[in-house]
Amino acid sequence: MSKSIHTIMNSKFVKRSKVILSGTIIAQAITFLTSFIITAFYSPENLGLLGTLTALISIVAGSLCFRLDVAVIQASDEDAMEVFTKSTLLGGLACFIFSLLCLFLPWDFAQKINSFFVPFLLWSFGYCLFFNSKQLPFKFNEIEIAARGGIGRSLFTFIFQLVGGLLNPNFFTLLQGRIYGDYVGGIIHLKNYFAKFRLEYIRDDWGKFIKNHSSFILFASPHHLCLSLSNNIIIFYLERYYSLTTVGFYALAQRLIMAPIEIIGSTIANVTMQRFGELKENNNEIKIFYLKVIFFSLFISSLSGLLIWLTSGYFIPLLGDKWRESTNMVIALVPFFISYLFNMPTTNFLRFINKSKFQLTFELVELAFKIGLLSFFPFDSAYSMVKAFGIASCVFSFLKTAIVYKLIK
Repeated sequence: MSKSIHTIMNSKFVKRSKVILSGTIIAQAITFLTSFIITAFYSPENLGLLGTLTALISIVAGSLCFRLDVAVIQASDEDAMEVFTKSTLLGGLACFIFSLLCLFLPWDFAQKINSFFVPFLLWSFGYCLFFNSKQLPFKFNEIEIAARGGIGRSLFTFIFQLVGGLLNPNFFTLLQGRIYGDYVGGIIHLKNYFAKFRLEYIRDDWGKFIKNHSSFILFASPHHLCLSLSNNIIIFYLERYYSLTTVGFYALAQRLIMAPIEIIGSTIANVTMQRFGELKENNNEIKIFYLKVIFFSLFISSLSGLLIWLTSGYFIPLLGDKWRESTNMVIALVPFFISYLFNMPTTNFLRFINKSKFQLTFELVELAFKIGLLSFFPFDSAYSMVKAFGIASCVFSFLKTAIVYKLIK
């Protein structure tokens, strides 16, 4: 066992991960430590409303970007900037059209979007900009730029939210920090690539671009919709059965353990995607590499989950008594955190080998199970609901990984 761990830790994948992880440690520290400062200015209701809107952005904007960030990685060096430009503009246009449609829809989520129409549009485009531009440094083997983008996003989000908290602490100043942070991170990603931009990228070959990437639009986008719903649906159930304050406690717990880990997970996923691109059709090498990635992800997620569980009690003096319930939410979120990080390499591998139909089918099954669980099981508290949600996520993550390993011939 120790020999296997030693082999994994000295693999090419881990060495590449260290390059960006050394930078993202700073971003993790910023996100984690600033949480204790932000809670001094904003109420649980403010954070709960932001958490609800964040979930909507992840579900809507992430899906309407059509997951074309993968197309940036798969494009040739000459075409990567064009793919980025078109995919970002297409995602922004789709979010704008969707927002207009929400003006005429009676559903609860549409009414929430209507209440924040302009901020939602600005954040949607910033979301597309940040996540699409993040692929360019990986495409051109300048991984440290991706790390700087993550650091810049976390730092400027905090600065804007802190200034807002000092001057006028309310939901809108909290929201503005998130919006500005995405734009700053995206600009940092793009700083070295502005010279590659050409005006004809906007004018020419839209029909050909959409045709060439139709599989992303038809399958990858619905898959992301199901995946985002599956990961975020707990927020809507907490708001429905409990209160916006409970959502605020959950949102803070998620910020404490998920925001830093999401950076680590994204790092693993992006480096993995780059390595898959190099191996291409060599299935034997891909299978070996995939197994190493899975063991590495399981080791990191389990170790981190254990540390979170052991140290969660120390959060109360730092957060203040009004945020005490968030500590219980942190513990309840550990299973979901493990599943989230463990699942990232598998999800990205499926996107790379274009198994969109399988992903969509699997996510639909998982989503249906979670909806049934959250709708009909008689939970006695928000804590037990979140814990059951996390355990279900873990079970489906391990099941998906086992199936995918069998798919590699």
